[in-house]
Amino acid sequence: MTWNLLALATALQTVPEQNIDVTNSENALIIKMNDYGDLQINILFTSRQMIIETFICPVSSISNPDEFNTFLLRN
Repeated sequence: MTWNLLALATALQTVPEQNIDVTNSENALIIKMNDYGDLQINILFTSRQMIIETFICPVSSISNPDEFNTFLLRN
C-alpha cells in the first residue's frame, strides 16, 4: 500500500484509542498528540517521500542554541 495524505489521515482517525487531533493542510498533516503534552507532529508528503518533524524543546529553554544545534547534527 502506498501512503498518501488522505490515506494516512483516515487511518489515524479510525483508531479510537488514540487521543489525537489531525489537521489536513494542502501537502501536510498536523497531528497533535493530546496524551503527550499536546506534542505536535508535522508530516509532509512529497512525490517520493514522507518527512516527519517535531519540536524537541522551545528554543528559549536552550542556553546556547548554536552549541545545541552542533550537538544534534553530530549525533
